[in-house]
Amino acid sequence: MSVAPQEPNFVVFEATSESVCVPISSAAAKAALLESSSSRYEQRVVEAIGSLTTTKSTAAIYSDSKLWSTEEVGIFPSLEQSASLIHLDDYRTDPRFSSVDGSGFATVILDTGIDLDHPFFGPDSNGDGVADRIVYSYDFADNDSDASDVNGHGSNVSSIVASSDATYTGAAPGADIIHLKVFPDSGSGSFGMVESALQWVVANAATYNIASVNMSLGDSQNHASNQQLYGISDELAALAALDVIVVSSSGNSFYTFDSVQGVGYPAADANSLSVGAVYDGDVGSFSYSSGAVANSTGSGRITPFSQRDSQLTTIMAPGAPITGAGANGNLLTQHGTSQASPQISGIAVLAQDLAYDVLGRRLTVSEFVDLLRSTASQVMDGDDEDDNVTNTGLTFPLVDALALAEAILDLGGPSSPTLTITATDAILSEGDDGDLTNFTFTVQRTGDLTAESTVDFAVAGSGAAPANADDFGGEFPSGTLTFAPAEATYVLTIQVTGDTEVEQDEQFQIMLSNATSGTLIAEETASGTILADDSIVDIVPLDAEKPEGTGGSTEFQFTVSRTGDTSQALSVDYSVAGTGTFPADASDFGTVFPSGTVEIPAGSTSVTLVIPVVADLTLEDDEQFIVTLGTPTGATQQGIAAATGTIFNDDGRVSIAPDHAAANEGDSGTQELTFTVTRDGSTATEFQVNYVVVGVSEHPADGADFGGAMPSGTVTFLAGEVTKTITIFVSGDPILEPDEQFEVHLTAATAGFSIATDSATGTILNDDASLSWAASSLSQFEGSTGPTLLTFELLRSGNLDQIVTADYTIAGSGSNPVTADDFGDSQPGTEFPAGTVTFAVGEASKLISVSIFPDVVIEPDEEFSITLSNLTSGLGLLSGTAIGSILDDDAALEIVATIANAAEGNLHAFSIRRSGYLDTVQTVTWGVSEGNSNPANASDFAGIFPSGSVSFNPGQMSKLISFSSSIDSIAEPDEQFVVTLSSTSGDAQISGATASGTILNDDQIGKQFAPLDINQNGTVDASTDGNLILAVLSGLPESSLSPYLGSTILMAPEVFQNVEQVGLLLDVNEDGIVDAATDGNSIISVLFGLPETNLIAFKGTSSLSSAQIQENVLALTVVPQPNSSAAVIQSDVIPESEPTNGGNQASDYLLGLSTFIASRNEDIPAAPVELVDTKVVDDLFQDLGFTNSSKNIDPLILEMLTADGDRFCLTRLTDDEAELADGEVGRYFDW
Repeated sequence: MSVAPQEPNFVVFEATSESVCVPISSAAAKAALLESSSSRYEQRVVEAIGSLTTTKSTAAIYSDSKLWSTEEVGIFPSLEQSASLIHLDDYRTDPRFSSVDGSGFATVILDTGIDLDHPFFGPDSNGDGVADRIVYSYDFADNDSDASDVNGHGSNVSSIVASSDATYTGAAPGADIIHLKVFPDSGSGSFGMVESALQWVVANAATYNIASVNMSLGDSQNHASNQQLYGISDELAALAALDVIVVSSSGNSFYTFDSVQGVGYPAADANSLSVGAVYDGDVGSFSYSSGAVANSTGSGRITPFSQRDSQLTTIMAPGAPITGAGANGNLLTQHGTSQASPQISGIAVLAQDLAYDVLGRRLTVSEFVDLLRSTASQVMDGDDEDDNVTNTGLTFPLVDALALAEAILDLGGPSSPTLTITATDAILSEGDDGDLTNFTFTVQRTGDLTAESTVDFAVAGSGAAPANADDFGGEFPSGTLTFAPAEATYVLTIQVTGDTEVEQDEQFQIMLSNATSGTLIAEETASGTILADDSIVDIVPLDAEKPEGTGGSTEFQFTVSRTGDTSQALSVDYSVAGTGTFPADASDFGTVFPSGTVEIPAGSTSVTLVIPVVADLTLEDDEQFIVTLGTPTGATQQGIAAATGTIFNDDGRVSIAPDHAAANEGDSGTQELTFTVTRDGSTATEFQVNYVVVGVSEHPADGADFGGAMPSGTVTFLAGEVTKTITIFVSGDPILEPDEQFEVHLTAATAGFSIATDSATGTILNDDASLSWAASSLSQFEGSTGPTLLTFELLRSGNLDQIVTADYTIAGSGSNPVTADDFGDSQPGTEFPAGTVTFAVGEASKLISVSIFPDVVIEPDEEFSITLSNLTSGLGLLSGTAIGSILDDDAALEIVATIANAAEGNLHAFSIRRSGYLDTVQTVTWGVSEGNSNPANASDFAGIFPSGSVSFNPGQMSKLISFSSSIDSIAEPDEQFVVTLSSTSGDAQISGATASGTILNDDQIGKQFAPLDINQNGTVDASTDGNLILAVLSGLPESSLSPYLGSTILMAPEVFQNVEQVGLLLDVNEDGIVDAATDGNSIISVLFGLPETNLIAFKGTSSLSSAQIQENVLALTVVPQPNSSAAVIQSDVIPESEPTNGGNQASDYLLGLSTFIASRNEDIPAAPVELVDTKVVDDLFQDLGFTNSSKNIDPLILEMLTADGDRFCLTRLTDDEAELADGEVGRYFDW
């Protein structure tokens, strides 16, 4: 926000003989000097502006403040300690300088912005959000008038220069503040922004009487010599030429630049002062973000961050820690040369203020610098600093405000008396006839006041409207003024005579001349203005012919103006009344005609009189009213006393009505429905009303009925038009639907028009019919006899007033499509069904039946589609295809052998398996009968062939049947039998009706022989059996066996076969190999009756003793008995019992086998006996419902059932792998 420049405030002092300590100390004297030199100074400004160039450098600028990190020990008010350190507090309490606070001068701060309404910058008396002492601000970073601070740096720096707070007082608390923002809120600014701001300072140096410029910013570099950089050196030179003191911070990077001397820029410019920072007291220790550390602090110690240079550093000032204004009405404490620089900027304002008092002029920049440094105290860098930088050992000047002020006083000395005249109270109204008004002027004498001085004065008219002698009683005033010794001020009074003449403001001038010898006249003239205070008041229409409006009130405006004197406030009464052919009445203004008083403030020539006219919606004629003025106050005369206003009627009404608003929609294209909009009342102006279409009633229309969106629009009546037509386009479709309704609504009529009838209804008449399937899918089992019907219902909805037809066709679909045979009993030429369905008038449904022919083929469920086509024109199709499914209900049974072949008395097992449709209960009968060759008979099965039936529950796929043959001792051939399936229930087919089995004969022909009775002559002897065994084991040919056959009837091949059949039983030394060298010689030795010791030679690698080998041989000379272990397993020890598990003999067999094993207390000796085929295990497990866990079956049963060694259970029953390992199973069966 910017603030317009303010005129200095002048104070009038009456003539007095009191002497003063300072030759020029009064505000009036100072103001006189400022005004007298202003024109000359403005010329210097013009010359300075002409010397400038614009570079617009984009080089970055940085603020020179440092925030400490952790070791803060105390916060002290800004300048409370530093003022004492630099004797600024002594300066303020010295009566010689108590009034020298920067008033009448301005200081400029270039920074991050300023808290515009912070109380440190004075009150905000006009409530505009800007403190009164901020006379101007601008944002050169963003080129706008908002110089608000979001950072806090600029507010802090500004308060150090010029805060007027009683506690946190700035160096120049009376100075005007100008803040030019050169940092954007988002980050660092550029020198181009600084350049623009400095150019503004040059151009406005005289306007605002600028004394100093502060720049607490820099380029973050370290320069060791004077520089002219970034395009701002010409601006700095121009300001120096104008005696504007520019002060810059030296920079905070002394530690960063390894303690190398130098300063930043613009501090390094010859036309800017460079200010370093010292501590203002013992405030503890600090660590800074740059790495600089002050282990301890003290008054006047140079801060470790402050850049310094023996040639470039102008002065030192307190810069840490300094508390001042923040960005949000708060306090902010900062460390930096940024805080030291504004101390000097404020002191520079005080110096220029004092110089005007003492010298009547500004100090030049060089004068100020010389005085600043010559009056400073000295601080040594390194004498008591306690930090982590390398101190220079140099001595630097520290500002002393009091000594500086005293040095400026010393510049004054005695001077010649000098007179200046200024207007004190010289712009006044003349008054009425007979009035005398005192115009006052102040003549100020400065310099040497020890002698008397005199000076003549004379009054004369001046300016564009010069006063004449009549204004002064008939003669221009003149005379001589006399100053007594020591007298400095004379107040001159000029009396002006009043009149009642209406005239212009008039000017006059007082001129000093003929001063006493030796007395100078610095400012010889002063002007006065006689304000005409006579006037005439008039009223005229301003904006008084207009429509009354449609809501609230409308302002009719009249101008009440006066000519002549405007110095006094004027008041005049007014009243309103109806006039003309159609006069307005009180209701047009509310309830009564308006009346009141018009006030024209002093200084104003006119005001606007507003007559509110109340709006209505009444249709009426244009009406007139008149505003009449009464008698004005004071000497004002009445001119034009009345003015007329006209209220134009702007009311009207609008209505909508159906025109052609019901129609069939059709199948395509669009149909037009129309509505008429009519207005009445005022037709003089263009008028608009909006409309929208909305669906209504039980079956509302939607966007699809109008092409995709509900229609809307605006109806525009041109001036004079009364009716308009709205056309609504309805889209045709073949969709079956009810009649639909919609309304056209009028909305948002132009102001002044009411809507009388706001809606009209339209109807879309449906003319469509549609077909759809009652069910989208149906299914039916194919059945077993005759065709099965699958019936589809086709529905017609909508318009039933005509005969319509549609074709239908059937085709296979899905992953298992039907074939034409499914609809024609596999007859040649069978085709898919097809046809035409016809709806009579009024008929809403038809049935289509499809015949499905059965088969006995097991197959997946099959699918077909029935599709409509070739519909009667205009007939819609809501669902064109339905799906039918033929559910397969065929099943097949077969019987397969599980244990087909078994020795007499052992178990035979067969599996009956079901496939196909499994969702029903099915029963099948089975029976055993004679086989084809060597047929078994009923006696082989205890007198009756086994038979029975099995029942399959839903989902069951397999049933196991088992039975045993009878044991006999008859040597006979193996006998065959057949198991046959018959008599199934339901539709099941028998795909495998029979399976064969064999009863293996296990009876020998003749008597039993011992294993070593090879020639089977009933005697085991060495000469025959021993030699025969040894010969065969030695690999001799069959022809070599003849000498050892003895009395046997067997031939050599039979004997050879007998040796092979004995097999591993001949491994008498149990080394796992049957050979002649060990086993053959051991057997013949024992048979010859040789002692045990002779067997040692034939042991081979066997670990058996000779006695054990001999025992093994003798055991083979014994004929096996019927009740041996091997025989028991094949006998009826496993009980034949009635079925206990639903007729499942396999289950009974396992139970019996388990009982038999549990009754034994000894291992079963090894025997090459195969009890069952492994295939039975799988069937047994399925039939019994066993899971993959073998924990519920005796391990020995599993071993016996897997005796053929194919490891069936090793993969299925993983929990028993250890139990079924080769070594375990081998305990019972010789694999």
